[in-house]
Formats: sequence, structure tokens, C-alpha cells
Amino acid sequence: MQFFAKSLFVLSMALTSVSQAAPSLEGSASAPTIVEGSNRMRFRQGVYLSILSEPMGFLGANYGYNATDFLRLNAGLGALAAQDRFSNMRFGFSVGGGAKLVIPNLDVTPYVGLNTSMVFSPFQTGNVTALGVGVEFTAPNGFYIGAGITPLVMTIAGASGQQDFSDDNGGVHVGLGILPHLNIGTFF
Repeated sequence: MQFFAKSLFVLSMALTSVSQAAPSLEGSASAPTIVEGSNRMRFRQGVYLSILSEPMGFLGANYGYNATDFLRLNAGLGALAAQDRFSNMRFGFSVGGGAKLVIPNLDVTPYVGLNTSMVFSPFQTGNVTALGVGVEFTAPNGFYIGAGITPLVMTIAGASGQQDFSDDNGGVHVGLGILPHLNIGTFF
């Protein structure tokens, strides 16, 4: 994870340096105008719905802020549902936040994100940290869509509730799996 994050950061710095070193064509009668940055810089904040994404849940409502052209911070609420052993549906929610790293100056870009959520449900209450990777697009009008996978989900400490989560790991539970996720919204 650290290697991937550092590699993406180094790549984004290199791309930023190259774009800043390029000559400007502004004011040239025969050349198109070049504008630095992506649509993320024109639309710094936004709201979006998430499906199986941050914060943990099958449906989430999020606020995003593009701190830089390569870093988005987010916070949100998620809805959870699970079936108990008697086939009764139980509902819960999560509150969380995180960050995404993207390649600057691109409107369609791969991303890697790390989110943490506090989960409150009848089955378990605790912290969940999720790593997500995917591709996102921010349109010239602010429309935003992103899709990807969450290849690793870790439940970290604080597990409590109706089920007994005690084990030899001191309350740290790790679950491996791959979940698809989708984000749709608008930035302004």
C-alpha cells in the first residue's frame, strides 16, 4: 500500500513538473489555449452518491473536496443492512472519511483511495478501513462518475455487538474480498 501510494505521488509530481515546464500557447493566434489543471480544479467541492463505496455501506451520501489536482478529501454517511439468523433484516449506518489520490491534469484518471468508517449496526460496532482503486471522470459541467473495486477490507479493533468477535488477534479482524463500487454526483 505504501509503495503504491508513494509511486502514485511521485508520478503525479513528475506529471505536474512536466506540465509546468511546457511552454504556454496562450495568446497565440494559431494555437488553442492551454489551461492547466483538470475539471477537479474548476469544481472544487461536490456531493455524490456511492454504492458499495465510502463510507462502508450499500448506499452512501458523500461530500468531496478537491484539495489539490491530485488529492480529494471526502466525508459521508453510509447505510448498512444484514440478515440475522432468523431471516430478519437489521439496519445500521456508518460515518466516515478518507482521501483519494489521482493523476493531476487529467479529467479521466485512475485513483487509489483510503477510507475509514465507524460502523454502527446490530451485528457489529467498530472501525472499518477500506482501500479502493478505480477510474473516475469529472466532466466540464461538474458531473462526476467513478467506478472501481475495493480489494481489501479490514475491520480494526472495537468489535462488539450480539456476535462474539473475540479471537487470538486481540480484536483485530481482517477480511479479504473484492467488491465493486460506483460513485455518481456533481461538483460545483
